[in-house]
Amino acid sequence: QDLIHMELSGRYLLNLINDTLDVNKIESGKLELNPVVCDGRTVFNNVVTLLKPQLVEKNIEFSIEAENLPFNTLYIDVGRVEQIVMNVLGNAIKFTPEGGKIRFKMENISVGNGVILDRVSIEDNGVGMSEEFIPHLFEPFSQEHGGSTTSYQGTGLGMAITKEIIELMGGEISVESIVGKGTKFVFTLPLPIATEEQKAAWKAAQRMDSAAKTLKGKRVLLCEDHPLNTTIATRLMAKKGILVDHAENGKVGVEMFRASALNYYDTVLMDIRMPEMDGIEATRAIRRLNRRDAKRVPIIAMTANAFHEDEKQALDAGMDAHLAKPIDTGKLYDTLEYYMQAEHPYIRKKILVVDDIPLNRTVIIESIKADYDTLEAENGNEAMNILRNTAGIDAVITDIQMPHMDGKELIRQIRADRDFNHIAILANTQYGDAEQEEELLSIGADDFLYKPTKPRIIKFRLDNILKD
Repeated sequence: QDLIHMELSGRYLLNLINDTLDVNKIESGKLELNPVVCDGRTVFNNVVTLLKPQLVEKNIEFSIEAENLPFNTLYIDVGRVEQIVMNVLGNAIKFTPEGGKIRFKMENISVGNGVILDRVSIEDNGVGMSEEFIPHLFEPFSQEHGGSTTSYQGTGLGMAITKEIIELMGGEISVESIVGKGTKFVFTLPLPIATEEQKAAWKAAQRMDSAAKTLKGKRVLLCEDHPLNTTIATRLMAKKGILVDHAENGKVGVEMFRASALNYYDTVLMDIRMPEMDGIEATRAIRRLNRRDAKRVPIIAMTANAFHEDEKQALDAGMDAHLAKPIDTGKLYDTLEYYMQAEHPYIRKKILVVDDIPLNRTVIIESIKADYDTLEAENGNEAMNILRNTAGIDAVITDIQMPHMDGKELIRQIRADRDFNHIAILANTQYGDAEQEEELLSIGADDFLYKPTKPRIIKFRLDNILKD
């Protein structure tokens, strides 16, 4: 209870300080509006959202009438407009008893000369005010001290400040009240509409904010041999919270990508002209790697080669986009944002089905072919040859008992080759027991199928082990 009293006292003192500062600004003629572009509907919705817990706590019946309002993109002082509504609606909540009613009505009066003129009325059935006090309501530090209002704490400055802000905006405020029956405040708000130039600048800023949120924490592999270009690109990306790993040429870049964990890099920025291995060959090498993310990771050319044929060559090599040097900062951010959040064309995953009995292979392939591309092998030796010569295999479904190389040895060999560390393995066996399951897990299987099984079980198990 003491903590609650301390919190309330602290909040009261903070409000008193803020209100006193506002009164000082009013008295010195320094109260100013600081307009910004904003969405009008959001401003008013935010105020109601902030006050909703108080309405719920007092079980107040709250109704809103605000239909057919011309909510445009406005150019207003958001903080001051929120302060007006918060003060008036907050007072209504404060002086309305539990289970009472408050009616919030907003209507348009006119639209013209770049200004929307709205009228807001807030009516409650609370304790009300005496006829003698109403003329003093908008004076600083004025509070009615009567039996019905003595228990309500406040600074006595809120309504004086509210009136000053409304009049500074070019509006008016009035009040009607009857003791014991309630109070009705009515005020007009002239709300300037943002110009096309202001809206364009606002949208650009929103895009930058969106990019910052999208890009923060993403990891980029920057393949660039020139130290100055590397420094510039790294600093530009650091401004958005992007983590950068640098490779001084294409060969190093390919090795860094190969050695990384699956999906470690969100994007590759690739220079074209580099020693050891240029960007075109490095891109082809990454795309040839036998891992899922090598096919999907966005690779963006960042190069002085800006002719159409250069761009075509980059795209033909497997790059997704082409940025010309010197880099346009906005275009860099827009491109990174697009490729880091866009849904890219779906690439069907490849599944290698290994079993020495053709009928078993057919049952599995028929179960999954609607969603996956499939290859098949009769034994472990044939499977390893396919893996070494076919790029992009994502999973292996293997029988255990097979001639020439059984499933256990196949799993061991797959797990021993770092080029195959991304491949998911589903063991398919007729003899399932806890001891065998433990052995298969220890050598690298991800899950099990037991013969005979149903097509939907095969599909479910495969989908599960292929989740990134």
